[in-house]
Amino acid sequence: SRSATNNLMQIIDLYDIDIIFIQEPYVLRNKVAGIFWKNKIFASGEDRPRAAIVVTNKRIDSIELNEVSDEDAIVIQISYNNSTFYTVSMYMDIRKDINDDFNKLDEIMKATKGGDGLIIAVDSNSRSTMWHDRTTNTRGKKVEDYLSAKQLYVMNEASEYTTFESRTGKSNNCPL
Repeated sequence: SRSATNNLMQIIDLYDIDIIFIQEPYVLRNKVAGIFWKNKIFASGEDRPRAAIVVTNKRIDSIELNEVSDEDAIVIQISYNNSTFYTVSMYMDIRKDINDDFNKLDEIMKATKGGDGLIIAVDSNSRSTMWHDRTTNTRGKKVEDYLSAKQLYVMNEASEYTTFESRTGKSNNCPL
């Protein structure tokens, strides 16, 4: 995690990235670590955060929505150029019932209604050809059904680069 975070810091500077969504961030003493101090880091809860958002652009006004944020979902309101929208970074634990995560997303969408938009970046721990994985598993089908029912759109683009890779396989996360 530390080396991935170091790489991320280099990419932020190289490409002048304004907002970063992180799932399973590098953490020390239950705090997100390794992010340049000049950036705004949003992570919530008393335990180890598994979702974070980093805002690097000082011109972007951002505040956390505490009532719907926790260790696995961080929600912030962004105000920029006379627009207000919401962003979410969320981690869905494969060991938990995915319906609890869907309920959490419902709660977040209700709390963020009225803005100019909502961007949700999720590590759903699922596989689907909808986000350019080579297969769809049962959990991925449940996520697909939820996306369809809520009229949410997957924004992943096909790429040779993956967002996850291990000795057991590789895939892409699902930004909505």
